[in-house]
Amino acid sequence: MLGLSAATLAGYLAAIVVLMLTPGPDMMFVLANATRYGPRAGAVAALGVAAGEAVHVAAVVAGLATLIAASPVLFTAIRWAGAAYLIVLGLRALRGTGRPGAPADRPDGGAGGRSGAGC
Repeated sequence: MLGLSAATLAGYLAAIVVLMLTPGPDMMFVLANATRYGPRAGAVAALGVAAGEAVHVAAVVAGLATLIAASPVLFTAIRWAGAAYLIVLGLRALRGTGRPGAPADRPDGGAGGRSGAGC
């Protein structure tokens, strides 16, 4: 099976299980939303995180990861776009543009799913 020995495959699967059970930023995002807005918002955030992971898996399956790795210009453009997005998020947080009644402030979670997809 793919040229892997049973011992190598078992070690790989054990490592994956440990890594999947280790909390990361997406788990903290889901917990923060669930704690602040309730269980429904936590579930919406978890669905958003899962949707983001599905997009990553689809990109890998489509071969986009290899294309990006082979093109330094494309990789640099994506990095700069990501940096710009983080700057915009930081400025919004500093300015406090959240308004009462805005989607993220609603008890049902509102924008938690969209935010989760970016985790």
